[in-house]
Amino acid sequence: MNESKKPESSKIADSPSAKDKGVEEQESPIMLAVNFIVTFLLTIFAIIAIGLVALKIFGFSVYSVRTASMEPTYPVNSIVFVQRTNPASIAVGDTITYTLNEDGDTVTHRVVSIDKENRTFTTKGDNNNVEDAKPVSWENTIGRVMFSLPTGGKAFTFVSSEKNRPFMIAIIVGLLVITIVWEIFDQVRKRKKRNNIQKSE
Repeated sequence: MNESKKPESSKIADSPSAKDKGVEEQESPIMLAVNFIVTFLLTIFAIIAIGLVALKIFGFSVYSVRTASMEPTYPVNSIVFVQRTNPASIAVGDTITYTLNEDGDTVTHRVVSIDKENRTFTTKGDNNNVEDAKPVSWENTIGRVMFSLPTGGKAFTFVSSEKNRPFMIAIIVGLLVITIVWEIFDQVRKRKKRNNIQKSE
């Protein structure tokens, strides 16, 4: 008895998609470099901004040293961190920052004597041969220097200067715009690449 055999259904292999092929889209070196630079700069700006806000909260002000009057303790281009302090608690030997004149210029010198009756300090730069000519009124005292950094003063002055603030804001906004535009461009590029792969299958 003859038996008719049913033909076996042929197996048609579908062409694998880009996902099945395991195609991985890799960032170009230029894109990786741009992303790294933008992310790095934005991170630095964010750290500086958060740090300054935190210092303000805890009563600190930050100043850069522009003259050699306090060398070697505080060399030129160093940064001093000054905490608001009750003038009555300041002692001989403390380094204070005070307002020098009506223009708001500040000086950081060491206290060498105190006149509690007249509420004034006599100050002197560590690198100066004589005491400062004019006593410092307690009302002009900003605070006591608590700690310092040996460098970075010029960069801090540039970043924190009010006249440079529009420029710094423009840099931050520019970096954000570059990041957004670059991300859009990257998504468009990836979409075109996926479409080309699908068309070639």
